[in-house]
Amino acid sequence: MDDKTKRDFILLFNQGFEEVVLPQIKEIYKRLDLIEDRLDKLEKRIETLEIRIGQIDNKLDLMNDKLLDHAQQIKTIQAVPAIAHQIKK
Repeated sequence: MDDKTKRDFILLFNQGFEEVVLPQIKEIYKRLDLIEDRLDKLEKRIETLEIRIGQIDNKLDLMNDKLLDHAQQIKTIQAVPAIAHQIKK
């Protein structure tokens, strides 16, 4: 292969690379940016959900504590003979 043919081949290769490959690479990077944005949004939503789940968990713990207190109060009330007699009727 002579030098002119080599240069023509290299120019043709470079031109094809710039016209076909580089635009595809740019498109890939655009899509990756969009994916990254979506992931950031999902991460924020997950953080918000984790906070809300924590709040719900705290409320459930509080309600459970109240139920246990109420159960103890009922047992105490039922232990009083005058009241226990009324409850059994």
